[in-house]
Amino acid sequence: MLKYNTKLIPKLTRMNVEEALAIVEDVLDDEDCLNDIEEFIFRECWQGKQSYEEMAKSSPYDSEYIKSVAAKLWKKLSKTKAFNEKVKK
Repeated sequence: MLKYNTKLIPKLTRMNVEEALAIVEDVLDDEDCLNDIEEFIFRECWQGKQSYEEMAKSSPYDSEYIKSVAAKLWKKLSKTKAFNEKVKK
């Protein structure tokens, strides 16, 4: 598993969402890969959606469900040793 210095990544390049997702998939174990709703949340946050209510407007999910899944997603990403820091929206 690669270890990423997340403090350097923004300084080196401006990543698009596909590149960021590739890094996330690389650092997660195979059984922990992102499911559809987690990927949706990641994409929406990356693209600047500011609230879970805003995300819910463009999805079949309600904002409370999105908020619940997002909390678990940030926790899952924070636990990866590759990022070595807390991940949040």
